Amino acid sequence: MLGVESEAPDIVKIYANRDDVDFGSVDSIDCTQEFSLLRDIPHGTIAEYPTKVAKFSSLHCLTLFFPSNFSGSERTRISYIGLKGEFTEYNRDPVIALYEASADLADHPMTSVTQNMNHSIH
Repeated sequence: MLGVESEAPDIVKIYANRDDVDFGSVDSIDCTQEFSLLRDIPHGTIAEYPTKVAKFSSLHCLTLFFPSNFSGSERTRISYIGLKGEFTEYNRDPVIALYEASADLADHPMTSVTQNMNHSIH
């Protein structure tokens, strides 16, 4: 961490694929990853935080939670958040299931009971 340290580190908690995160539940849910934020970054410099790639695959929802204002200030201004990755189209395809619409009798051997049932009574 660069710069002056305060009592509580400035962090961001990241939640992947969680639609249920809100201010009431954020403390009781484990975050996917947490970063200590860098301070005193020169203007024009980009700080990159390495993510655990396996935990962010097939991402459809991303929540960033900043538990406190940067360095204890009244306000924190976020100028830019950039995300890296590969775009894949979100598909909600139906489950493909194979079933028999009409049974093939050759696939089902007949027992003696079912053979007798096929005879007509005169």
